[in-house]
Amino acid sequence: MAMSELVGLERGRLEERIPGLLKQLSHKTMFIDDFESCPDNVQETLLRVMSVPEGEPAPFRPVGGLKDIETNVWPIFATNRDVTSFVRPDFLYRFGARIIWLLPLADRPADFAPIAHAIWAGIWVKRPGDSRREPLRSAAVKHLYGKELNWEGNVRSLAALLKLVAAEMCEPSMNGWSQTEIIDEITARGPRILDWVAGYGARSTGASGGDETGDPPAALGPASPVAGRAGVSDEAGLKKQLLQALQPRAASLVEALDKVLRARVRDNGKPRNDPGRHLFYAALLYLAQKAPPHEARSGDLKSDLGIGKGQLQKLCTEMTGLFQGPLAGLCRCEGGDKMRFRFEMPHAVVR
Repeated sequence: MAMSELVGLERGRLEERIPGLLKQLSHKTMFIDDFESCPDNVQETLLRVMSVPEGEPAPFRPVGGLKDIETNVWPIFATNRDVTSFVRPDFLYRFGARIIWLLPLADRPADFAPIAHAIWAGIWVKRPGDSRREPLRSAAVKHLYGKELNWEGNVRSLAALLKLVAAEMCEPSMNGWSQTEIIDEITARGPRILDWVAGYGARSTGASGGDETGDPPAALGPASPVAGRAGVSDEAGLKKQLLQALQPRAASLVEALDKVLRARVRDNGKPRNDPGRHLFYAALLYLAQKAPPHEARSGDLKSDLGIGKGQLQKLCTEMTGLFQGPLAGLCRCEGGDKMRFRFEMPHAVVR
């Protein structure tokens, strides 16, 4: 099949015949990616074509053909493997001087930012109407380059990650998240590109479960930076630790809070989980673990739990409204100027 695509096929029925790339691209450049997958007979044919002095036509014979056809094509090959491990020795001897060795993307800091910006611009060409469209921030580029990621495929992995970032930015639940925070949320799913993609698919489609409210699975939501610092990997674990840190009589207050959080809906009537329940549990657990009087300010939550600025503002605003009436027995919250809040858990509910 590979040879038929390259040199063409002239036997069989007329509608099954293939002209071949060497004929179609005569007087043009032919680019072959993943050259390591080419079989030896394809390398042999390309070797004959390239052995002709530059500018002169090179003969080749299509599969099933009775006479040679001439072409004047300029082949360029690309591979991410060591060429000495798979090319024919005579191929390497003749054209080894023409090999251009490129360092991995992680070792080319000068190229990283221009490539990232070019990929980003191409992504948003296909999303002209998205309200979250914005330029790729320099802080996000520096953050990307500084992360110790397993860049399988180099540029392809970077493109896949940036496409996921753009997709997350368009999710209503991610409003207020910075590009850097979204990058951390994606890469926290695992070290490989398959982990990033699989995590997004499961969270978006509900493939990993969820509850009766229609919320995304807690373990794959935006909890990972917060839950990671708390030493727990999911919402249920955070809630369990919170209950262990409180007096038994506070359990009913936590369940009342859980019902209120699950009853929240968006403008379209669908359940919402923004900010996520895990953020409430993590913040309350943080307060319960502090020494009396179990107080903290919004800046403490941001620095110690790693909650992003956008999510912190939403969390503080919503906590101010929630912890009134019966829930004031679980936590008290006082608002201040410029989104500065003070939180306090009553001593009676903390062990």
